Amino acid sequence: MEMPSIREGDIIRIGSHFGAPKAQIVRVYNVEEKKSGVCGDAEVVYWQNQLKGIKEDVVWNGEDWKFKIEGPNGSYVDIDHYDPRLKK
Repeated sequence: MEMPSIREGDIIRIGSHFGAPKAQIVRVYNVEEKKSGVCGDAEVVYWQNQLKGIKEDVVWNGEDWKFKIEGPNGSYVDIDHYDPRLKK
């Protein structure tokens, strides 16, 4: 399936499993940035384990949004600066 159209501020789900985290798109990378292989399709912010805000890259795998790098990655952010729906 083709990657859904996204823009900054959109809320997506990372994965399709029960309890998949909600994330807010904070940056959509352009074609040239994606060609570099350094970044994913977009940068998101999400609320990890109801404890902390994390900023991380995601990629579209044809069916779902997934983290670009599995395992611990990303950086801490103040989640209160983003959409309050992320904490629900």
